Amino acid sequence: MFWVVYRGLGLWVPIIPVVCLLVVFVAEAALVVGPTHLFDDRQGGVLEGVDWYLPTAVSFFLAGAICFLWGLRVNRPLPIDPYTKMPGPPPNHSLYFVKMQYWGFLYIALGAYFLWRQPAGNSLAHTPRNAPYSARVPDTPPAAIEQSPQPPADDSPTRPLVDAAEQAKRILKQTPPVYPSLAKQARIQGEVRFDAIIGKDGSVRELTLVKGHPLLAPAAEQAVKQWVYRPAILDGKPVEVATQIDVNFALGRQ
Repeated sequence: MFWVVYRGLGLWVPIIPVVCLLVVFVAEAALVVGPTHLFDDRQGGVLEGVDWYLPTAVSFFLAGAICFLWGLRVNRPLPIDPYTKMPGPPPNHSLYFVKMQYWGFLYIALGAYFLWRQPAGNSLAHTPRNAPYSARVPDTPPAAIEQSPQPPADDSPTRPLVDAAEQAKRILKQTPPVYPSLAKQARIQGEVRFDAIIGKDGSVRELTLVKGHPLLAPAAEQAVKQWVYRPAILDGKPVEVATQIDVNFALGRQ
């Protein structure tokens, strides 16, 4: 049987990191899915899409600081008795014969380990749900976010602008987008709009995000890149055209 050997406030040593982990992970999840939907009953778990390493490191750093400072305070030497001229018995708030402040060093070392093991290139973690799309997808030019609807700049004189509704009539293959599970769980819906260049063969050559929620835009882009249109004909020859493409994400009634 496992026995916990402690004295005084030493029982708090294993409790402090657990509390810190819960607080930090709930705060991290709130930044990803939003506090309104944090405790919704959803498939896949409340912390889906949350990075684990950095919050764990922060939790252990915080727990280490608390144990160290609290241990220094409660285990400080007692003042000398004015009558006996002798100091009182030193306090011993410890766990497994190790004083609280020394457990702080262990937790800080664990935090450094998780910080070192953190994988690079996580595009979703540490980013609030309302952050611009360029903060989540580094390859997207910042100028492509939050701009007025207009076709991409191009010096080619043979690229006419086609109305979005007119271009939609020319579609031959329209792959539907896959609704992102995290966006569905957070009940995020709305429209994603792209400025697009349609090639001479009817394929989607270029896409530039105009507006749309960061959790919906990648799925919309992946689907639209598979769409195929009937080629536009100008003076008897197929030409590239500029247009806009809208993708709507809507949640059904539950």
